[in-house]
This record gives sequence, C-alpha cells and structure tokens, in this order.
Amino acid sequence: MIRQKVEKLATFAARISDESSKIKVDISYEKTKKPEHAYRCVLTLFVPQHTLRGKARNESLRNVVDEVIEKVRGQIEHYKSKIIRR
Repeated sequence: MIRQKVEKLATFAARISDESSKIKVDISYEKTKKPEHAYRCVLTLFVPQHTLRGKARNESLRNVVDEVIEKVRGQIEHYKSKIIRR
C-alpha cells in the first residue's frame, strides 16, 4: 500500500528530476497520550539543488501516508513552477 502511493508520487516527481533524485520515507509508531498522533511519517524528496520534506502525524497508517504525500505534492508543484519560470 505505502509503496504504491510513494511510487505514484515518484512518477509525478519524475518529470522534474534527473537520475540524482531520491525519495526517503520514515514511518514510526509511538504510544502517545493523544492517539491521533500515534503514527508519524516523514517523506523526503531529494531533487536537484533542493530538498522537499513533508511531515504528518495521525492515528491511522493509511491516513498519515496520504497526508504527507499531499504535502509533498504541493511542494513539488511549487518547485516545478519555479523551474518553468526560469
């Protein structure tokens, strides 16, 4: 499930990258006082001359991955618009 969602993001980001681009996903589970903060996900996308990073916390693994992918997708769109303007 997670791999498929990240691969979809990778194909979206592939249009802006070269072979040096990489994606790193860190997911952890912690027992916290607030159950809605149990899962933590950090997605880092290394693109030429920039690092795009999204962080999220949620009670569900599926939801935390969806949240962080949406955050990084917005950053990718912003990065692509900056490249096009140049």
